[in-house]
Amino acid sequence: MAKINYIRLYPYGGGSNLALIQSLNRYSDHNGTVYTKTQLSQICSNCHTDFEKFKVKTATTVNLRIGINLVSFIRNFIIEDGTELMDLAEPTNGYSFQVTKTATKLNIPVVITSIETISHPFARIVPPLRIYANYIKHKATHFRVFTDKSKDYLEKLGIPPHKISKFPIGIDTDLFFPPPNKGEPDVKILFSRRLEQKNGILDLLRATKILNQKGYKLSLMIVGDGPLSQVVSSMSRFYPVRLFGQVSYHDLATIYRRADIYCNPAFDKEFMNMTYQEDGQYTFPLLESQASGLPLLTTQSGSNSEIVNYKNPIIPQHSLKALIDSLEYLMDMNIRREIGAENRKFILDNYDASRLQINSDRFYQGIIDRN
Repeated sequence: MAKINYIRLYPYGGGSNLALIQSLNRYSDHNGTVYTKTQLSQICSNCHTDFEKFKVKTATTVNLRIGINLVSFIRNFIIEDGTELMDLAEPTNGYSFQVTKTATKLNIPVVITSIETISHPFARIVPPLRIYANYIKHKATHFRVFTDKSKDYLEKLGIPPHKISKFPIGIDTDLFFPPPNKGEPDVKILFSRRLEQKNGILDLLRATKILNQKGYKLSLMIVGDGPLSQVVSSMSRFYPVRLFGQVSYHDLATIYRRADIYCNPAFDKEFMNMTYQEDGQYTFPLLESQASGLPLLTTQSGSNSEIVNYKNPIIPQHSLKALIDSLEYLMDMNIRREIGAENRKFILDNYDASRLQINSDRFYQGIIDRN
């Protein structure tokens, strides 16, 4: 298979980008450049920057100046570097709208990747999003999703099923793998998401406090930062809580092997009792923890039930009782070992990056060959 040059503009959070970059670097035969969420503003504010020095490049909000500079940069990149395909994030994204217009004029195929899972797309009623989605629906070459829930979302936007393909991003199972059997008496619970209220960190702190008061020997390991970092830091003075802050992707894999349970008590974003963003949009820590042989518990949201082995507890959102009950259930070492072993097999069978990246490369090659 000949090498192809393509660009991915993915304005998602850090976890998905890190997993994607790891998969590309280790297993892809093509020349893929990933532009993620934090630095594309540098591209957009100054198109004369030396972009070759950036391994990962990113984006923030859309305004007129950014739009003009992004289009200029993409045109130059396509013309000078021989880019053969653009992979963009979400049909409702302003960047995707602008780049699709540019790529279409230059006869470059566009793949739109979506992880959105909400059952009532706001893009059907909100004017800017509706404009983006309607244009991309007709101009994009093809659409890619990681889950069936995201496929349903795109179909509700009016995108024909024959233009949608399911190709998940996998996990590097050589980097995330189970440790030898642990012999420590205390149980280590891991949380590795942004420290903000919607990710359920306050509920997890309360549950940890209650379980310690019940006599369980457990500690909480927290990776990440955010607006609630100070709260977590304060609690660590009174309870067995360790805050790691931001860590590298390789160090994160090591921390997973030190844990016994992964916990994701997050909940959806709501406004006036209406959900406008589901949390379970292909949540990578759920895949990483299973690859590491950990049992986990997570909330019912989005595509979580698709990407999590059914043996793991999946609990209602905002239920402190269900959170505590599920953690108590996972205090049994034999249960943890059984579920952890099944989780590892689940990932090897369904989400191994070494296999999925080959399928992804063939998918891109097919799009270019048909264009």
